[in-house]
Amino acid sequence: MLIQTYREPTNWKLGKALSPYQVIDKEEAHKQRLLHLSAHLLIWDSQGKICVRKRGDHEERYTSLWTTALGTHVPIGKDYVETIRELLPIPLDLKWVGEFRVKDPYENEVNSLYTTVSTPEKLGDSFMKGRSFSTLDEIVKEIMMNQTTPHLKKAIKTLMRS
Repeated sequence: MLIQTYREPTNWKLGKALSPYQVIDKEEAHKQRLLHLSAHLLIWDSQGKICVRKRGDHEERYTSLWTTALGTHVPIGKDYVETIRELLPIPLDLKWVGEFRVKDPYENEVNSLYTTVSTPEKLGDSFMKGRSFSTLDEIVKEIMMNQTTPHLKKAIKTLMRS
């Protein structure tokens, strides 16, 4: 997947425009630790629970940790919303919540967070594989036990500020 990378800002701030650097394969961007974009989605159900996804044991980064229902790099020529919609099994209304930054040994990204509402039944078994709905308290407990990706931790923080 080709992604746009950006010049590293001195101090990234919410909503700050980024200067394009180069288009590069996402794995090469990770190797070079280049700044890029990622889109994340939290899905609420009618009972106020949030859909989270357990990363697999085979994942190179953040192995076996809980993360957002959907998290993906934004490919060249796409925007955040297009990228998320392409991965959803059904059309859903997306609400923008905010942005957050993840910069650690694995990632260097500006992430845009969206929410929506649905049910496991509407999303389907294929989509729900490896995902479950949890209460905010359950997610915060996992965060406190370091059982989540920084993406989920920052997504929840962003959600609580909104």
